[in-house]
Amino acid sequence: MKTIYLVRHGETYMNLYTKMQGWSDTPLTERGIEGAKKLGKALSNVPFDIAITSDLKRASDTCKIIVSENVNAKKLKIIPTPYFREQFYGYLEGLDSEMAWRMAGSPHGYQHSDDMFVNEKIDTIRNWCKDADPFGQAESAKEYWTRLNNGFK
Repeated sequence: MKTIYLVRHGETYMNLYTKMQGWSDTPLTERGIEGAKKLGKALSNVPFDIAITSDLKRASDTCKIIVSENVNAKKLKIIPTPYFREQFYGYLEGLDSEMAWRMAGSPHGYQHSDDMFVNEKIDTIRNWCKDADPFGQAESAKEYWTRLNNGFK
């Protein structure tokens, strides 16, 4: 049986500035780089067979930093793919995060993201983001999971 380690990318400037960041990409901050190095050291003796990452730079950079510390670093293959990107938020990308969550949640009675995330399923919120996108390009829960599951296949 294989063990899969799922790692989120390190902190980016969009994270620092509390902006919505799905497919929009910004570099890792120093804190993000240091966090990836720390995790790489903590996982250094786990003999990874393969490293699959989102093709976005923030995720690929995080992956490369972690892999560089790994016992199998010299023979480890890194595979970037769009299948493992975060949800695409369409028009909401780049907006202040709280404003974007409010755009998605307020038609459903939520004025703050904290309440929404405590009381609603993430897939419901994914669908609300799609509904809030005036261009209709944000991913619905079904679109998101179809893409992600294709990556696992």
